[in-house]
Amino acid sequence: MHVFIISGFGELIGEPTTPVLYGNARQFKLPNTQLTVTYPEGYFVRPSGDTSLNGTIPDLIISDDLNSEKDKILDYTINLIKKQSN
Repeated sequence: MHVFIISGFGELIGEPTTPVLYGNARQFKLPNTQLTVTYPEGYFVRPSGDTSLNGTIPDLIISDDLNSEKDKILDYTINLIKKQSN
């Protein structure tokens, strides 16, 4: 995700992030099966008190093309800034 300043306010432009709200993870192996158990060590609550399981949603959602060397999100943002400057 890219962060750019447009019209004096910060706007997020890009793709939504994954909903990861857990901090460091601990793990141990079960003695009989040797299966690894992983569990979160911390849990994040947003300053607003929101505990919903969602990632960051950009103000402008633009998907990147992973099969291209061009940065579609950056190109879109540069064009948007140029358009707003006129």
